[in-house]
Amino acid sequence: MNFRFFRKPKDERDDFPLPNIFISRPLKAQTRVLKNENVWRRHSLLVTFSHTIRKNRSYFSHLPKIAIQFSEKRTPPPNHFPIYCEHGWLPRDHYQISSKGVNQRHHVTLELAEGPKEYSEIQQSEDQARLTILRALFGEFKTPTRLCEKPFFVFSLQMTNDLNLHRSGLEVASMAGRKGIENEFKESISRMMATAAPGVRMIFLQHPSESITRAPLLCPGHEYIPNSLKIRTLDLAISPACQGVITINSNAMNEALLFSKPVFQLGDFLTRAFPNLHFPYTLEQFLRNPTECSMLARTDSYLGTLLRSQRTLQEMTDPTVVRELIETELSRC
Repeated sequence: MNFRFFRKPKDERDDFPLPNIFISRPLKAQTRVLKNENVWRRHSLLVTFSHTIRKNRSYFSHLPKIAIQFSEKRTPPPNHFPIYCEHGWLPRDHYQISSKGVNQRHHVTLELAEGPKEYSEIQQSEDQARLTILRALFGEFKTPTRLCEKPFFVFSLQMTNDLNLHRSGLEVASMAGRKGIENEFKESISRMMATAAPGVRMIFLQHPSESITRAPLLCPGHEYIPNSLKIRTLDLAISPACQGVITINSNAMNEALLFSKPVFQLGDFLTRAFPNLHFPYTLEQFLRNPTECSMLARTDSYLGTLLRSQRTLQEMTDPTVVRELIETELSRC
């Protein structure tokens, strides 16, 4: 027996739960939702929005035209106020939601730009309890002993078509979106790291979604780990031999901070590129003494702000919460 739910859909349509509410078709809607967790999360959020609005029409019928969509890769319909959604920072199964945009354009960036916040002891205790729970969600780690016999830094690579790379503010952002540039991009990053710290051992980890199989030609002391080995950034980061995690603006940095690893962010992300008010150190300082740099970082304030700037799927089942969220985002437009 063939069930519609398990078949690859031939046509996924946009949704209008009310005449004034537009919900955009989720990205990769043609992918089977039981096969890809990220696609499942996108569907879950947008379907929940739709059902909550349909069941509680009186909460939303008075609103102006709203467009709710995942990511910024589609243009909202004309004359609609956009509300953008993306996977959360910590944990990934929560959601970042903002009318300003995702990641670099999310309103959390304005909060972080104001500098570290002083949270109360009760708030800090609550944050630590949540972070402890989050650490347990990552399951078992498979740290490769062979790679972790000598000290190293791990560089978590990104896709060259990544929207975050476009917005990084780095010179290598000019490569973003160009076809066949993947290895040239990695080699440029390798040269950048070698210039900052000649001779330092660095492991470059291929992005799990990249399909390129040919290895790049990296600088001496730099090693490349293809995604075919199924090694995660955290599998390497939790090793005592790992001195720190480096990214351009990947969420791998936030996950490393969750496990108290020193980090460096080359480009603009939720904060401006390092050094900044939360992470006041340069790349050269970080590669020379990552432990000292980690002590300078205001990690508790940074992570606490992220934890308070995300939404859960359960919240989106409450019409009062959804209406308040929409009205708050309208006020930001």
